[in-house]
Amino acid sequence: MPTSSTGTNNAFTLVELIVVIAVISVLATMAIPPLASAAGERQLRVSARRLLVTARYARDFAATHRRMCRLLIDQRQGRYALFQQADPRQGGDEYHPLHAGIGGPERLAHPLRFAKVLIEPRSLREASRPPGDCITFDAFGQADPAVVAITDGRRSYSILIEPATGRARLAEGIAEKTPDDRVDLDG
Repeated sequence: MPTSSTGTNNAFTLVELIVVIAVISVLATMAIPPLASAAGERQLRVSARRLLVTARYARDFAATHRRMCRLLIDQRQGRYALFQQADPRQGGDEYHPLHAGIGGPERLAHPLRFAKVLIEPRSLREASRPPGDCITFDAFGQADPAVVAITDGRRSYSILIEPATGRARLAEGIAEKTPDDRVDLDG
């Protein structure tokens, strides 16, 4: 094999290496904010879905165990947890926390927060409780109509609780009013 002796050097100069490192640094700096934003959005979606699963579990737990279940929301602390009625036969107003698994105490990750909590108690007895703190799911599959919105300051998701069925669903953005899934049979 013949070799060429043109005298060219195939090595990089120090200046070329510095320019390449500078270009890579600029490109990396431009890519980091979108990556951080995507990670924050993922965290928001995951937290919203966890709250959705908890609300769905509350409905299922209440119907399966034939006792009321409450989803307690602490807006200031960014926490939520499920509580079950102590003795449904007595119709008492005493509730105990569910500690393990789904329904156990959860805290929203920083910087997430509750953007809106709107709960409309369905009965007069329920209206006497502190306003806006818990959603009650009864043994017949019904619940207080509610909107619970979570935000990271840029994007938001709302968990909507339908009163007649107790179903929970997820929607993008902050819902302005509670859902009404009742059907007017006279109209």
